[in-house]
Amino acid sequence: MKYQYFLFLPISLGWLCFFIFRILFKKYPLYFIELYASRIGHLLYNHEIYKYFLKQEGLSPGSSVFIIFQKPSNQFLLSFLKRNNSKFSYIVFPRYIKPVILYFIRLLETIRIAYLIPWEKIHQRDHIASILLKPYVLSIADSKNFQKLTHKYLIVDKKYVSMHNRDSKYLTTLGLLDGNYHDYRDFCFNDLSELSKFLSSENVISVRHGAIQERPNSLTFPLDFVDLTMIERRSSCEDVLLIANCLFFIGTCTGFSHLPWLFRKPQLLINYIPFRLDEVCIWTKGSLILPKLIKEISSSRYLSFREILSLDYNIHEVTCPFKKKGLEVIDNSPEDILEAGKQMYLMCIDSYYRTPYFSHLQSQFWLLVSDLKGASSCITLQICIPDSFLDKYSYLLY
Repeated sequence: MKYQYFLFLPISLGWLCFFIFRILFKKYPLYFIELYASRIGHLLYNHEIYKYFLKQEGLSPGSSVFIIFQKPSNQFLLSFLKRNNSKFSYIVFPRYIKPVILYFIRLLETIRIAYLIPWEKIHQRDHIASILLKPYVLSIADSKNFQKLTHKYLIVDKKYVSMHNRDSKYLTTLGLLDGNYHDYRDFCFNDLSELSKFLSSENVISVRHGAIQERPNSLTFPLDFVDLTMIERRSSCEDVLLIANCLFFIGTCTGFSHLPWLFRKPQLLINYIPFRLDEVCIWTKGSLILPKLIKEISSSRYLSFREILSLDYNIHEVTCPFKKKGLEVIDNSPEDILEAGKQMYLMCIDSYYRTPYFSHLQSQFWLLVSDLKGASSCITLQICIPDSFLDKYSYLLY
């Protein structure tokens, strides 16, 4: 009898939800999208790629309902998405009723008035959404709050570059580790100090974003360097508003890098791994990608760019996937980061000239990898490896 009661309860709740949704939403069919909001990357990427999916399918956004079962990683960011996408509906449910809500959606699917969008539709690779979707802009109210932040951090009327690095302290501290080994994807923020000094010499301030990260060596950074990660109890809006107005963004292939992508800010993504063209093309048009190199331990031979791009491995493993293959991951040097940063800076102020020699290197690279998935999209979006890096490692172009 007790078993029948607990079986009857979710079914009853499911039908109750059905009648409530039928009253609230009169456009059919309804499209439900489970939005994974506990991490910024999932929140932003899945949300925007769903918009890309609608454009692909020619569907109206008015019948779309985002359902959320986790505490959002950035509440301001979720509110920002809601304000800028008024045709969508958003509902946050307690995690424990997820089975009931999904059961109810399955009921709606049986009578063809609702569908749950599959995960792969909101996690697409090899696309040019960067130029097909409109970038976000700040509202008047957000712009006023941004002006307040410039006074707070002494960057009024000054150019600045937003920076972020990946390390495991954030995930460890907040208990967000997924049990997989990701340390090879990290890099040391101190490696950005030389680039920060160069930017300072050009009257451009470096602003570090994020929270709960390893402390940098403050003695190696210029006096105008702003480190937001060391400030406790910051508003969740600060990173969003500051990045929306930066000259360009320096980061790597993490979820946080989707934040500047929202505003289509130029991106220099360093220590990039996994280096796969169908994932590289998801970033802002004109981005520069500085990949980590990989070396055979037994022979000390560096893998060619094509070999790196073609490596078969899974990032969701409990041990390092490269060590098992006898490979070593090599971080970008501070000098490589500096030269790449100089190119991005000059590109942003319309002062970069690509010599015929560098143009030849770029053509040679894309000719070598033209058959790989994502190559065509990268070419369309003018995303490439920095010229100085291709020059330095031109012997890997085979």
